[in-house]
Amino acid sequence: MIQKCTERQFPPSNVAQVLDSAVTSLKPCCSQNLPIYAEIQKCTSISRSQILALVPS
Repeated sequence: MIQKCTERQFPPSNVAQVLDSAVTSLKPCCSQNLPIYAEIQKCTSISRSQILALVPS
């Protein structure tokens, strides 16, 4: 899903939506993975903010 966004140019808002969907679809099965999941959420949120900063307001 995320890889498709690298194959050609997409509007920043579409890429941000794909990132949101990808993070939402992650479901850690083990409580030991929760810190890793939280780190993924944090990094994705930063990336999403930077991508949306490219959208003219």
